[in-house]
This record gives sequence, structure tokens and C-alpha cells, in this order.
Amino acid sequence: KSTIIQFLEAREVLEPKIVEFACKRATKEDLDKLEKALERMKDRLLVLEREMDADSNFHLVLAEATHNFLFISFMETNLYLYRQVRKQTLQKTNRYHESINEHKTILDAVMNRDADMAVNAINIHLKNLRANILSFLE
Repeated sequence: KSTIIQFLEAREVLEPKIVEFACKRATKEDLDKLEKALERMKDRLLVLEREMDADSNFHLVLAEATHNFLFISFMETNLYLYRQVRKQTLQKTNRYHESINEHKTILDAVMNRDADMAVNAINIHLKNLRANILSFLE
């Protein structure tokens, strides 16, 4: 439980910066990859293992869009833990749809290069993720 909470804390600190930098630095190719990552999430919605891979891929592609080696390394290094957290939170069917909508809002903000909107969207996503995890762990 404490490892999961610590992982969430790290994400809550790092991912707002990741989306901020992605808004500023993403290339056309990065934006295309983000769109494709979201489409894979939608396509794989009903198969838990495949959806988790698609979800973690979205966050990895987002980190890649920063063109910052350390952000990318953080996401790559923590993919296993990330998938374990997702396995717990995506057990609720309604969470699948909420997650897709949250990722769409993040994508839209990055596509529009609106860093404030992107940071707000990732914070909402992480807040909802935390609430779902805590409800599962209790």
C-alpha cells in the first residue's frame, strides 16, 4: 500500500510538468503518436490487460513528447508498477470510460498547446486515480 501511495505522489509531482513540457515541445509526430495511443485505449477498452498496456503507453508517449530523457526514463522504469496500479483501478467498469475521457481531455490540451488546461486535466486524472486506488485499498 505504501509503495502505491509513494508512486502516486511521484506521479502527482512529475506528470503535471510532463504535460506542461509536452505542450511546449511536442512535434507533429509526437502529437500523432498521442492520438494513436488514445485510439488504442478506446479499441482495447474491454480487455483489461490490453487496456492497461494502451493506457501506460499513452503516458509513455506523453513523456516522450517532452524530449526529456529523465521523464522518459521515469515512465519506462516504472511501467511495471504503473500496470499494477492500473490493474487495481480499472476493475470498475465505469472507471474505463472515465479514464478514456480524462485522457482525451489531456490529449486535447496538448494538441492545443494549452499548458494550463493540460496541467489541470492531468491533475484531475491523478486525483480520480488516487480516489479509485484508495477506495480499493480500504
